[in-house]
Amino acid sequence: MTTLSTVDLARRAGLSERSLHRRSREQTGLTPTRWLQTARVRRAQQLLADSDLGVERIADRVGLGSPTTFRDTVRRVSGTTPQAHRRAVPRSAA
Repeated sequence: MTTLSTVDLARRAGLSERSLHRRSREQTGLTPTRWLQTARVRRAQQLLADSDLGVERIADRVGLGSPTTFRDTVRRVSGTTPQAHRRAVPRSAA
């Protein structure tokens, strides 16, 4: 997975990095980096609930790098560990 920087995001949006930060805060209340982390954690939580993929595979798929970075980011953003989330959420019907 390619890591996106705020410079890359701003360029893709046709904005300066400062404008991206300002607009992101106005519309989401979050910095672009925090918004992206939150979106990645939400996707990871879906994968934890809906698949048997391991932490390494999920970390790679959502762009959170190593399993350690993945676990730390999920814990910081959601307040729970990936393992606790997987245990707490019932599996979706397949």
